[in-house]
Amino acid sequence: PAAELLSALQEEFQRDLQDSKAYLESLAREHPSLKITTKVEIAPIVSGILAAAKESDLVVMTSHGRGGFERWVLGSVAEKVLHRTQTPILVCPGSVLG
Repeated sequence: PAAELLSALQEEFQRDLQDSKAYLESLAREHPSLKITTKVEIAPIVSGILAAAKESDLVVMTSHGRGGFERWVLGSVAEKVLHRTQTPILVCPGSVLG
């Protein structure tokens, strides 16, 4: 029972990881004139993006566009990244890429 559940969760995780990679690669293929590198990895969100930013010329991120109290409570990944990197950041609404 527990081993079966763990196995099912691992399989679902691997499918989600592959789906994420395929999605990002499909977005990159839509712009063949640009050199776009996609990366999916498991890491703490902000520190993972900051590490990738060190190797990049530009980081493109989407944002939920939260403001006010919700932003204060949940924080803003884009804002944290923006204030902690020298790499240019392009933040756009999630609906633009989705």
